[in-house]
Amino acid sequence: MRNEAFSCEEMLSEAAGRTAERCMGRHVLAIQDTTVLRSEGGGGEYLHAVLALDAQDGAILGLIDGCFLEREGGRRAARRSVPIEEKESFRWLEGADQAASVCAGAASIAVIADRESYIF
Repeated sequence: MRNEAFSCEEMLSEAAGRTAERCMGRHVLAIQDTTVLRSEGGGGEYLHAVLALDAQDGAILGLIDGCFLEREGGRRAARRSVPIEEKESFRWLEGADQAASVCAGAASIAVIADRESYIF
């Protein structure tokens, strides 16, 4: 990740392209969730990933999307006045949009997420 010859965007694009090929004609589950990379008392670093799985046999088809987040604690009141596109929770909508784009050649797609995705 620190190699200047590559960028996260390039790696995500390459992974999504390869995933798209493996999704062709399959029934796909696009599963998204956020995981803690480094916790700092209410804040820290997180990764939000969207993975493609074959709905029939559970095979992992690849990475659809991913984004790194940095959270600071104690911002709850300020978050309510921010437009949706600037909210951290907007990642759930972006993940679903990216799943629709990457898996466009799939026979079907279902997006699966936890209760934090209620922004849908």
